[in-house]
Amino acid sequence: LVPVGEVFRRMPFVVRDLARDVGKRVQLEIAGQSTEIDKFLIERMMDPILHLVRNAVGHGIETVERRVAAGKPPEGTIRLHASTVGESVVIEIADDGGGIDLDAVAERAPGQSIHASDGALDSRLLLDVICASGFSTRDEADRISGRGVGMAVARATVDELGGTLEVDTEPGRGTTFSITLPLTI
Repeated sequence: LVPVGEVFRRMPFVVRDLARDVGKRVQLEIAGQSTEIDKFLIERMMDPILHLVRNAVGHGIETVERRVAAGKPPEGTIRLHASTVGESVVIEIADDGGGIDLDAVAERAPGQSIHASDGALDSRLLLDVICASGFSTRDEADRISGRGVGMAVARATVDELGGTLEVDTEPGRGTTFSITLPLTI
């Protein structure tokens, strides 16, 4: 077993560089970096975690102007957290951004109604849509996102490792992706 901090310690540089590239102000909070997981699992999870962090900067955190207009601090926050729950490790990648734009997702996924009839979001369907190969809410790919393969690969990797990927999003409040993996494989 090795600490998940081996992956987490690379993320401050990623967040700093991406935020600078897109003109956003973002702070990164890390917790649980001493949580241990199988070395093979953490090596395989590097790319999915990196993709989710990149999405948090590119899609999740709003521009300074939008954040201030929404009554938020100008600097957005991305939180990486790992913890052990029973015989599993839970890794969360959360942002305090605008949440997943459900209208944009629905527009790009014709025929998919991602709103439940009682007003509650169907998280499983939302995850199915955003993890579909080729799905993107961007018209053009940039350095951060828009190629439509990252979420599909992230989910496939988690599935291959016997884990689960979940999403929780709230408009105007942010998004949390939770990855649950076995401690060892």
